[in-house]
Amino acid sequence: MKKKLVYGLSLGIISYFVYTMLKESERIQDQQAESRDGIFQKDSEKLEELKFDSLVENEKEIQEKILALNKRVKEIKRKMDECEENLTAL
Repeated sequence: MKKKLVYGLSLGIISYFVYTMLKESERIQDQQAESRDGIFQKDSEKLEELKFDSLVENEKEIQEKILALNKRVKEIKRKMDECEENLTAL
C-alpha cells in the first residue's frame, strides 16, 4: 500500500511539473509571437511612412517640373506672339 501511495504521489508531482513546464513553454511562445507581430507591425508602419514620404517628395518634384514647364510654355507663347507681330509688320 505504501508503495502505491508513493508511486501515486510521485506520478502526481511529475505530472504537475510537466504541466507547469508545458504552460510556461506555451506562454513563452505566445510572448514571442506577440513580439514578432509587434515587430512586423512596426516595420510595416515604417514602410508606410517611407512610402508616404517618398510620395510627398515625388509630388514636390512633379510640381516643380510642372511649374518649370508652365514657365517654358508662357515663354514660348510670348515668343510666338512676338513672331506674329513681326510678321504682320512686314
